[in-house]
Amino acid sequence: MDFLDWLTVIGFVLSTYLSISKIRSSLIKIKIDNISSQLSQNFITIRFIVNNRSSQYRAITDAYISQKSNGVVIKADIYEKVLAHNIHKKNNEIQYRNEILSNKIPINVTPNSAMSVLLSFPINNINDKVFVNSVVKLELKIENKFVNKEFYINRKSDLAEQLMKAAKR
Repeated sequence: MDFLDWLTVIGFVLSTYLSISKIRSSLIKIKIDNISSQLSQNFITIRFIVNNRSSQYRAITDAYISQKSNGVVIKADIYEKVLAHNIHKKNNEIQYRNEILSNKIPINVTPNSAMSVLLSFPINNINDKVFVNSVVKLELKIENKFVNKEFYINRKSDLAEQLMKAAKR
């Protein structure tokens, strides 16, 4: 083999390697961590961390929670919702107001980063006992693929109080 044949083989190997690495980097590599939840009167609040380990932007376009044994599926609110608020007054005048808002969908997650997400799921006509002490599955739709995570819902959680304390710091 002469020099040009070797150069052709090396070029083919390098282009194959670059193609495979580009395909691997574009795969969805989303991980869901640290799920905490609260069941209140009209909605379920879920807080979790989304870790995007890919090299491209990802968008969470839909979110669902489901309970297997009862076949209940609930879609997340697509608008921001006030989950908790705290008004600070001085001499009967409002100085400032802390609000905890849920995230609105779609949620953009930057490459190689993690972000905290707070979603609310309305349970208007559903018996809330369906979700207590049972396994619930969170499904995030990311570019027509689903990422799933199972967790338990806490009945009497003080998630809103914890968030308000964190907002004061």
